[in-house]
Amino acid sequence: MVIMGLRWRQQKYLFVIRTLVLMLGIGLLQGCVTTVKTRAGLDRLTQREGLGNFYYIGSRGGFHYFSSKYFLERTKYYRFREADYPLQHTFPMTKDRSKWIPYVIDLGANTKGFRGESQEPYQMTNTTTVPTKRK
Repeated sequence: MVIMGLRWRQQKYLFVIRTLVLMLGIGLLQGCVTTVKTRAGLDRLTQREGLGNFYYIGSRGGFHYFSSKYFLERTKYYRFREADYPLQHTFPMTKDRSKWIPYVIDLGANTKGFRGESQEPYQMTNTTTVPTKRK
């Protein structure tokens, strides 16, 4: 009977530990996605310049999901309401990076937008000044 009691307790503790780990994992996954509330906020994300990319990774539950990955930074995930940012070509959210659609700035055509979507005009801004030599 003592052996049966230990097994029951072990199973009980194992169940509790598994439940806590599962709840923690779900909580972490939910907390990894930042909700962008305004179109201006989304525009700030797409205007970032650096070694990296911004992607559309699919739609789910009334939201479009996006991802950014820049050099020496962890991958970040965002969501934005579908009604506030219509896309012509949507697909279910996926972890398959080969299906993600990059946000592209075409300097030759002076346009920007997600590949395959309608493009917006792009105005290049010069945020740095080049020092000149004094004689």
